[in-house]
Amino acid sequence: EKEQAEYTTDEDSVTSCLGHWLEIISNYGREIDTGALFAELKKISERQGLLLPKTASAFGKRLRQAKKAIEMTLNIKIFVAGTTHTTRWRFVEANEQSSEKFSETAHLTQPILTEQLFD
Repeated sequence: EKEQAEYTTDEDSVTSCLGHWLEIISNYGREIDTGALFAELKKISERQGLLLPKTASAFGKRLRQAKKAIEMTLNIKIFVAGTTHTTRWRFVEANEQSSEKFSETAHLTQPILTEQLFD
């Protein structure tokens, strides 16, 4: 099953960008909405020469479709919560005991500057 997941995500730009994004330790456990996550990964994709879906909506759809394969490939657990306006995501290490609950308030943490990772 893990081999199939790796095949599914092999050369997948969403998985690659997410892997780079998770090199910043503070991104683990952080709640982030689809638009903000897309914006941060878009910066990484441009630096790495990778193509992401053209819109945040298409990106969110791709992330949902490949969720299980991405979890297995990156050894993470992805939590997702939808509201009437947006979807929020949280990524944790696979072996970490974490609640699926999201905060009731929409105080999402500020983005970490991904430029620090590649300077």
